[in-house]
Amino acid sequence: MKTAYFYINGSLLNSGDKYDQDNVLELDKQYIYEINNYGVSKKLDKCKYGAICDAFTTVKGERNIVANSYVAIFEINISNAEFKTIDEEIMLADFDILDFIKNKSKKLIYSGMFNKDKKFVEDFIKI
Repeated sequence: MKTAYFYINGSLLNSGDKYDQDNVLELDKQYIYEINNYGVSKKLDKCKYGAICDAFTTVKGERNIVANSYVAIFEINISNAEFKTIDEEIMLADFDILDFIKNKSKKLIYSGMFNKDKKFVEDFIKI
């Protein structure tokens, strides 16, 4: 088994907000975590950098901080074969990353959010 790092980012929703059940995680009782994007890396620093940059960069490469958005990074154990398929350049792999994030045992190791004032707050998820 090898250790890999997965990130998710998206919007923080409240219990009254409408959302697609297949596109959310419930990590704590404070928010519902809508998933907009995710990725995987063999290295924690690369995963953290990719997650935060992805959270505030548009597809055109422009900076756009969105209030009430978040990133979360998890550590997870995967097989050697799965580990070898991780492409560090595009932060994807030949296995279902989202399935691992949603359905496998994982350990939250970092979280950050852009609050309503667009200030970045680290380690806000309390599990």
